Amino acid sequence: MDEIAGDAIDDIFRATLEESLQSIANRSSALDGYIRDIQAVTQTANRQASLISLETPRTIAVGLTEVMGEIKSIKQAFEDNEESGEEITKRVDTITAGLKKLRDIMDDLT
Repeated sequence: MDEIAGDAIDDIFRATLEESLQSIANRSSALDGYIRDIQAVTQTANRQASLISLETPRTIAVGLTEVMGEIKSIKQAFEDNEESGEEITKRVDTITAGLKKLRDIMDDLT
């Protein structure tokens, strides 16, 4: 009788252990799925955050400041008659290139 009871206890223990292991495996699989979902959401959030980064507005602000500086210097050069037409043309070309660069940046935002 003791042997039968011992075998029954062993069988119950094994069955309980197998059920527990299967339950853990199922939860691990579900957890892996949740982790993949969280990673996908995180990647999407990171991409969206990069779109609202302050680097692009800062680049635009610096570019506009540079262009304004060039415009003021051209105005002063005209008023003082200090520069030749060739030098002023170079400054206008610099302004034009700066404005084109800023326009390209703005186009990339849309």
